[in-house]
Amino acid sequence: MSSDWTQEAEEKIRDEISRYLTAPDARRAQEAMVRLQEIKSDPASQQQS
Repeated sequence: MSSDWTQEAEEKIRDEISRYLTAPDARRAQEAMVRLQEIKSDPASQQQS
């Protein structure tokens, strides 16, 4: 397996963040950022790269 899924997920979450930052619901943006950090710090995803 390649780490493409990680990049895809990261792009999707960045998309979410952009949308939430322009929306009044800043809490959703916060959650999206936390999810992005989890993906980046996930040892399983680091193993595949």
